[in-house]
Amino acid sequence: EISLGLVGSEMCIRDRKENDPKIHSIRLLLAEHYYGAKDYQKAIGQYRLLNLKLVDSSNTLGVRYHVAKSQLALKNEKGALAAISAFISEFPNAKQSLPLRLDRAELLNSKGREAEAVGDYEAILRSTSDQKLKKILILRLAAIYKEQKDWKKFATMQEKLLVLPGLDQKTQASANYWLGWNELKLKNTAKAEGFLRKARTLDPKTFTATVAPILLSLIHI
Repeated sequence: EISLGLVGSEMCIRDRKENDPKIHSIRLLLAEHYYGAKDYQKAIGQYRLLNLKLVDSSNTLGVRYHVAKSQLALKNEKGALAAISAFISEFPNAKQSLPLRLDRAELLNSKGREAEAVGDYEAILRSTSDQKLKKILILRLAAIYKEQKDWKKFATMQEKLLVLPGLDQKTQASANYWLGWNELKLKNTAKAEGFLRKARTLDPKTFTATVAPILLSLIHI
């Protein structure tokens, strides 16, 4: 009944003046109804016509957030990026800003725009206390810095991994291996040896074959 009433209200909008607050209250109800029903295309259609100046200002944050999430759900890259930027600009301290920044970073990263994603990933990493999320962010950043051949920042990400509580042995081993690899590049053979040996100890199945010849070569240096 509620759904039918809202749809009926949508038809009645045409008979009212565009600057009538009641029209925009109806549009807001319709938009929220469609958003809740996951009909994001219809929700966006109503949000676009909504004049936020003609409804209670307490609705603004929710509307801006739902517009951004609707555009993401519709895989509208341009619309999603614009909506997320608008939300963060208007509500930088809102609790929704952090997950939206992550959404934006993941979207940019998935579209091959990794360099643009870095700022968001770094900002979230500085802000969050969620250890699982930190691990995901560090691994994302490490992959980007490796691709960019920014070895200093890449090594920093490995160091950040190793201070995470409860880190699994395979990830510890990988971080130690890459730190050893980086120290070899810097010709710090003593430090490299320590990291490489630890990588082999933590995950012998993965790293013995790779690390053994490197360690052997270090003996003859």
